[in-house]
Amino acid sequence: MCIRDRNARSKRALLAREPKIIENPKTSILLRGTSSSQTITRVLNDLHKLRMPLSKNLSKKTDCRPFENNASIEFLCQKNDSSLFALGTSTKKRPDNLVLGRTFDGHVLDMMEFGVTQFKSIESFKGVEQPMLGSKPCMYFGGNEWEGSSVLESAKSLLLDFFKGVEAKQVNLAGLDRVMTVVIVDGKMMLRHYRIRHLKGVTKTGDKPVLLQECGPSLTLTPRRTAIASSDLKKVAERQPRAAAPIQEKNTSTNVFGEKLGRLHMEKQDLNKLQTRKMKGLKRSRGDDDDDDDDDDQEE
Repeated sequence: MCIRDRNARSKRALLAREPKIIENPKTSILLRGTSSSQTITRVLNDLHKLRMPLSKNLSKKTDCRPFENNASIEFLCQKNDSSLFALGTSTKKRPDNLVLGRTFDGHVLDMMEFGVTQFKSIESFKGVEQPMLGSKPCMYFGGNEWEGSSVLESAKSLLLDFFKGVEAKQVNLAGLDRVMTVVIVDGKMMLRHYRIRHLKGVTKTGDKPVLLQECGPSLTLTPRRTAIASSDLKKVAERQPRAAAPIQEKNTSTNVFGEKLGRLHMEKQDLNKLQTRKMKGLKRSRGDDDDDDDDDDQEE
């Protein structure tokens, strides 16, 4: 479908949505189904706070059933220029249901359905200072079950993509103020959010002491239905443009200390033409020059 720009404003909007070598940070939309509970509403509100300002919380209820027909989800993602979505519903068959998913090239790439239990909102942690808005969190995944199943590997990738925030090449340790942990036990994912507090003093190892204080939200996710992308579609979605690939420098390496080492290739040097310090003891006499000339004549 070809979309033409009618004015300068629509032209700028179309240019902003065109593919780029380095893409913009992923934004998300949070949706509510026609039937939702108070718990799911509070979960979506807390997820919106964690992802701000890269999140849009749509208050209008939508009749979306992504596992049956994902056309409405794709339309809303394209309309809001979002590649991540979260849908909250609650029915008698699937109470407190949360669907997290990703899109690629305007179509749903993969999505997973979770049941939410043991939920504690941010408001229930009173007296705890909340992290700075829009800060990048540390992500920790605990448990040995992540690598045993392709479904759990996709869930790990989806959660990491949803909560990692803005891409950063370098991070200042003093600016890290929160940690998100996802520990899996018996197939259930326990998601916790902690604030990092830097205390005064020095530990025995010479480092500054750090205290983790839970600040919410806290919830447990139980996997339900899944729609995982095929391996061929994953390869296409993970493909990187050549212009974004790092330029490899020849004859350089890095040692264990992080120091950059280089190798230089030089031509063979003639030591007879090497300029040395002028000293009387090293100065050639006329007799030596004549002897050298005689030797050259004999060789000829």
